[in-house]
Formats: sequence, C-alpha cells, structure tokens
Amino acid sequence: MRAAVEFCIFGIALFVAVVAGFYLALALGFREPIWEPLSTMAIAVGSMGLLGLLRTDEDLEPRLDSSASPEFDSAG
Repeated sequence: MRAAVEFCIFGIALFVAVVAGFYLALALGFREPIWEPLSTMAIAVGSMGLLGLLRTDEDLEPRLDSSASPEFDSAG
C-alpha cells in the first residue's frame, strides 16, 4: 500500500514538473516572468528527490546494520 502511495505521489510530481517545463517554455517565448514556473518545477523535482532519498535510506539501513561488526569498533 505504501509503495502505491509513493508511486502516485511520484507520478503527480512528474506530471507537475512536465507541465511546469511547458509553462516555462511559454513564459520564455512570450517574455513573461519565469519565476513561477521555475519555482513550481523546483518543488516538483524536490519532492521526487526526497522520495528517492527516503527509499534509498530505507534500502541501505538494513545493510548498514548487518555490516556493523566488532572488528571495526574502536573500544578496545
């Protein structure tokens, strides 16, 4: 269930980023301010990046716990 929600959020953010790209192209073509499409694109790409970091962190956490061995401890 959680993967489906993450997939939906990622899909919506990707759609928003693509639409913001088209909006940016139109703003550049008609010489309008570009800050609104740039900020919208940054928010969408940032949310996709945060989702990716969250999944990577969850995937790496068990590996880091299992790789902790007593030979690397500096207590002795």
